[in-house]
Amino acid sequence: MTGLSVSSSSSSASSSSSLVQESPWGKIPTEGGLPQDMIREIASHLDPLTIVKMSQVCRAWRAALSDDKIWYALFDKTGVPCVISSDGKPRNLIEDFNKLYPITFVSGEKIREYLGDPVGPVPPISEKMFNMLDKPDPWEPEKKYLWGKILWDPGKKIRQTFVLVVDFKSIKMDENTPLALGDKQNLIELSGHSSSSSSSSSSSSSTITNEFEKQEHEIPFTLPNLVTLCKNPLKGKEIGPVFRYVNPNILSNYKGCPEETNVFLMRKCVVEEKIGLDFDRQKKVVEKQGFELASLKTRALFTAICILSSENCPEFRLSVAARAVRTGTIISSSYGKFSLVICCNDPFVGTHVYDDYEHGSWPVGVVPGVPAGEVPRT
Repeated sequence: MTGLSVSSSSSSASSSSSLVQESPWGKIPTEGGLPQDMIREIASHLDPLTIVKMSQVCRAWRAALSDDKIWYALFDKTGVPCVISSDGKPRNLIEDFNKLYPITFVSGEKIREYLGDPVGPVPPISEKMFNMLDKPDPWEPEKKYLWGKILWDPGKKIRQTFVLVVDFKSIKMDENTPLALGDKQNLIELSGHSSSSSSSSSSSSSTITNEFEKQEHEIPFTLPNLVTLCKNPLKGKEIGPVFRYVNPNILSNYKGCPEETNVFLMRKCVVEEKIGLDFDRQKKVVEKQGFELASLKTRALFTAICILSSENCPEFRLSVAARAVRTGTIISSSYGKFSLVICCNDPFVGTHVYDDYEHGSWPVGVVPGVPAGEVPRT
């Protein structure tokens, strides 16, 4: 009996001591909630969407992850725009991130993964723009009746049919990428790595410095440099080419270097019902809803990330006529001024970029959008 009593007491003592364990975070109860510092430490090693899910597990975990510093750091790390409050009141950063992260298709995170390290912060979007994401897409059809029964469906919301595209002013190229800057701040391929498409740039090779070849270098994130970077992406090169053909006149005359990093809200697919209209009529249709036409650089960047990350582009699942996107970028040539067109007939063949004149009489659509710091003028 005595032996049993001793054994029982020692077991009880062992059990009680096991309820508390020492760790780098102090004493941790093994029954009950984890310390907030430990929860934050665990979250720091997880991907953004998992952290969002962690914050939804229980009140204790949400409280531990409600520190604004955590979410501002996530916005900065992923290159997703945050929301600037219109009245100065604090915002719910968890909800903001949960809504903006999935729709920021071209983020600093994506550019870093496929093209290079983006330079500088991402500007915030306005609160009015953020609230607009839950409004119906004006180009999505509404359904009101089905077999005589009223079945009102307002169509898809803007956050379902649009994406945010972060267009950085400049990026840092990986030191192992076989490219260098030429005399016009355009990237050219180094000797031994050149392809047939870069022969026109070989004359500029004399302007390359040895110092540039050995270190990372900040480059202007222009359309010509985007096209060249996509020939030597950090990931997804086996999928290429991203751009099969780009009109040389467009690359030599394009003046689209952003003065600062911009965020653009853009529709994923063309407005199919307006395919085939002339440029002026399509532009008026878009502007009537308070939007504008997406620029060639914005659309080309979106298409490039689509192909590199998923081997596809949104236009490919549409009819052939819906795969050509007329942009708001205008260029002058010897035969006049024309809008620029980007066409993705087959992502495995590559994207084509040309002007309206070269595109000929084939039907072409438009993609509405608006700078994310503004709100459509309705």
